[in-house]
Amino acid sequence: MFSKLFYKKVRSSLPNIPPNPTQWPKAWSMIFFKEYPRFDAVSLPREMLPLKNLKEVLFERRSTRECDASQSISLEELSTLLYYSAGIKCEPGEYTESNQEERNSTRRFYPSGGARYPLEMYVDVRRVSGVEPGVYHYNLLNHSLEKLLSKDAEENTIAASVLASWTKDSAVVFIITGVQGRNAIKYGDFGYDMLATESGHMSQNLHLLGASLGMKYCPLFGFNNEEIHKTLDAREDELILYVTAMGK
Repeated sequence: MFSKLFYKKVRSSLPNIPPNPTQWPKAWSMIFFKEYPRFDAVSLPREMLPLKNLKEVLFERRSTRECDASQSISLEELSTLLYYSAGIKCEPGEYTESNQEERNSTRRFYPSGGARYPLEMYVDVRRVSGVEPGVYHYNLLNHSLEKLLSKDAEENTIAASVLASWTKDSAVVFIITGVQGRNAIKYGDFGYDMLATESGHMSQNLHLLGASLGMKYCPLFGFNNEEIHKTLDAREDELILYVTAMGK
């Protein structure tokens, strides 16, 4: 099977990394962030909603395809979901005016091999109070949503690209991508395996947060990868890894 050969190839390609960090190239410690400074942006609330205790949330975590199409989620709920799943461990927006050295010290709410942080988060907003429907990119540095496409734009084909018809009733669709180059610079082909694993870490955070906030959600893999990539105008080395539909 090709998948077995591919997995074996990736797993056997771990490079020989010097154990002493002082011998590493400077690029290995640089953390990169995707931004769209010329696009309109929606500032997200910086006060997060209270969350339930972990044990309670673990027992309540359950995937479901049934969302109420008449229900919206609040901007505060979306802010909390994004911050604790994909955000930086700091006061939201703390790194808005940061330099590269300061950015290299940032950490997230999920583990990342070598602190390369290759993941990006996009949101197809359908029903969020105070946010126009459309496709947005989550800017971690200033905790905001950068608008890529409006709902009516011909290029916005996210809904059509998600092949599961039941997602039409969701309030938002989260799309996690991975920028291969951020990992490959240190780990080569082995970085692909890390991308896939890391997207699972972030997604589990997102699902547990959804459970804590009383959301209904379900991850899915039935989507047109090429169409979503085109809609997001993603980088050539940016892979579509994980999609979760969520609502109430």
